[in-house]
Amino acid sequence: MEISGRLADRIRKTKGICLYLALLSLLACLLFAGCRGKGPETLKDKLIDFTFNNIILPLQDQPNMLIVLYRYPLDGSDLSEENLFERMWKYEHGKLAEIALDEFNLLRTARDDDKRWVYSQHSITILQLEEEKYEAVVEVGSLYGPLAGEGTRYWLKYENGEWKILNEEMVWK
Repeated sequence: MEISGRLADRIRKTKGICLYLALLSLLACLLFAGCRGKGPETLKDKLIDFTFNNIILPLQDQPNMLIVLYRYPLDGSDLSEENLFERMWKYEHGKLAEIALDEFNLLRTARDDDKRWVYSQHSITILQLEEEKYEAVVEVGSLYGPLAGEGTRYWLKYENGEWKILNEEMVWK
């Protein structure tokens, strides 16, 4: 009887510890967004989000877009798309989704019945990100067709929890 009483106490303590650890894990997930598969948003993530929502999206009147984040500076001499492109997204019908290189390549060659591009193409290149100064220089390139496009460089500052445009300059057309 005494052995089964100690065993029952041990089981109750183990259940209590397991319940405590489960609650602690749930709390950590809620605080750090780890349950959604994402960690805390970095300054670079906020910069990419700002560039899309406040620079690319408002200037475009096309419902479908492809966006690529170029890796900069490039390391080595490998200029293949696998090395050059850091991340890629498609924007369709008001929704942004990250995509792989093979889907990006397929979509950027898509044409409608009039041989026009189905997707406009936009690039984001973070030329400089000084996290300690909360400053960045970003170049956004936009292609609307084979011979139509422009590129603009933006100087940005992160203040009060959001990015602000300090200056902009068209660098190619």
